[in-house]
Amino acid sequence: MKSHPVTFEDLADWLDGRLSAEALRRVQEHLAAGCADCERDLAWLRRFKEAARAEGPVQPPAGAVARVKASFRARRALPSPTPRAAWWRVPRLAPLLALVLVAACLTLVPTVLARQATVTVANGALVARKGEAGAWQPLAAGTRLAEGDSVLSPGGVVELVLFDGSRLELQPGAEVELASLRSGLFGIARRVALYQPAGTVRYDVEPLPAYLASFAVASPAARVTVQGTRFVLTATAAETELHVLQGTVTLAGALDSAVVHGGESAVAPAGARLRIGSRALPTPHAAPSPTAAPPSGPASGSGPGPGGPAGATSTPGPAGPGPATPQGPKQAPSATSPTAGPAGGSGPGPTRAPGPSGSQGAAGPGSRSQAGS
Repeated sequence: MKSHPVTFEDLADWLDGRLSAEALRRVQEHLAAGCADCERDLAWLRRFKEAARAEGPVQPPAGAVARVKASFRARRALPSPTPRAAWWRVPRLAPLLALVLVAACLTLVPTVLARQATVTVANGALVARKGEAGAWQPLAAGTRLAEGDSVLSPGGVVELVLFDGSRLELQPGAEVELASLRSGLFGIARRVALYQPAGTVRYDVEPLPAYLASFAVASPAARVTVQGTRFVLTATAAETELHVLQGTVTLAGALDSAVVHGGESAVAPAGARLRIGSRALPTPHAAPSPTAAPPSGPASGSGPGPGGPAGATSTPGPAGPGPATPQGPKQAPSATSPTAGPAGGSGPGPTRAPGPSGSQGAAGPGSRSQAGS
């Protein structure tokens, strides 16, 4: 459809004399052609301009002005909605908010309260000391131990119960330092860190809530962390031997770390990679009294049994009995008597590759500084 060559705006500008020379020529030629629509628009524009010039400014009716003013007054009289203050700006809620934040911190931070451990069983001599420089003092069943205390069982089996319900069974010759016994306000978050420099200890750890609790044991050669499990740990300066009875344990050695599952054993030599395999687990037992007669061996003689040095007692394990060796003079038997592996030694059986390698610090995985971390 062809558009009209002259617009209504062109006609208004033509009447007011605001067109350019080219536009003026175009509009005049179009009007000279006798366009009926443009003639009607021009007539209406002329009447409108004449009426505007004749009447001048027109005042609105007084009644209309009064009604408009009254409506404005009515709107101002209405109560304006008061904006609600943000909840954190209300003074009455500030103390409650502070109380909630403090309670959350005290509950979820596992270092607020120092806890204790209790000696429940003491079959034999038991000594303890405060810190590394303290003197060893004899203890009895029912004694409470605090954070930083060390316990040594020279010649008997000792059982400790920690504040969270976890149990430690120290075999003869075992030593444990209670590096950290901490928890939150209601015991939901807790942290237990122990250092075992020597001997064999059986651990029965209560299940821990994820991300809110930790249980770690450091030794001279390794460090283990658990989330609720049962395991036996034997520590010496040369190596750390782990036997997992139930659950899983993360074992970190000098060069690598791995997850050890129930029924598996692992050895972490000082300065070497882990060795992990399946084997029969040792059976902890109490040491005999010094006056008790040494166990009688078989009629074959007093020579050492296979896989053990002279003077050591080898307890037959489930893998198969072997000739036992009489005890050497006045020498306490081993805390645990591991069943001989496939090669007859005390190490674990067939090995599997440990987990991805993880470097340790210069102090080694069993440093006392890491026991409380």
